[in-house]
Amino acid sequence: MYWTFNFIVGLTVVTGQQECKDAVFNDCQFPSVFTAIHADNIHACADVCEVYASIGSCSMYSFEEYEVIGENCKIYDMQATIPEFQAACNEVGVPVHDECVFYDDECTVTNLCPTCTACGTGTCGGDMQMDCEFQGLIMERHPGIPFDTCQLLCRIERATYIHYYRESKTCFCMASDKRVCKKQVVQHGTDIDGCNPENKVSCANGEWTEDPSSGI
Repeated sequence: MYWTFNFIVGLTVVTGQQECKDAVFNDCQFPSVFTAIHADNIHACADVCEVYASIGSCSMYSFEEYEVIGENCKIYDMQATIPEFQAACNEVGVPVHDECVFYDDECTVTNLCPTCTACGTGTCGGDMQMDCEFQGLIMERHPGIPFDTCQLLCRIERATYIHYYRESKTCFCMASDKRVCKKQVVQHGTDIDGCNPENKVSCANGEWTEDPSSGI
């Protein structure tokens, strides 16, 4: 199947946070670890980051819940912004929305993206799942296309989730967001409770689990 589009650049739009949830970033370049400890849960890790942030030494932290022994909470004093950090990640996963989603501080509308959401600094784009293995059914594969085209095609095909490789520009439209993730990486100050995907309550043993009260 072949698709042809004409591009029209329009004004820059920044909208709400709901579309910024449930993002995956794999194959990223991490800065040096400032310090590492064991934490019982991600909230305890966030508290450690808060302490170091008070002296200017925590801009981001990672937490590995499946690591029951060892230093599963890592603190990073990163000079780059979160959008700059995310831009260097080769793999991106994002739910399919009615508008395009970009992990940057601003986004520009085109005829492919008549509306867009900028998931930059201070949004739920700062709550990232990493080291994920995608397990959902692949509906379509589109090689050699930019990310905004990928989002449009997956929306047309009524996919649920997008898995995109930046280096090869390969787009996978997924039937579900099913995946196993080993790590959660969070920008300091991000509301981890408000930004967690709905009904996804933990990453125990590397797999996101459903809230039993949700009825799903």
